[in-house]
Amino acid sequence: MTRAKKEVKDGIEISIVLPCLNEELTVGTCVTKALAFLKTNSLCGEVIIADNGSRLRGDKTGC
Repeated sequence: MTRAKKEVKDGIEISIVLPCLNEELTVGTCVTKALAFLKTNSLCGEVIIADNGSRLRGDKTGC
């Protein structure tokens, strides 16, 4: 079976972990690029944002 024909039920092939600390201005762009990478490469994956104690408005931006 080719990767393009793989079904989602096969599970996650890759996890992209984005560590962040006060990245409220850039985290959205990083997530968008990571999701585009998964789509472009026909990968079933997830994007995980790991907050390392941000002090900005991270509670409203995902980081």
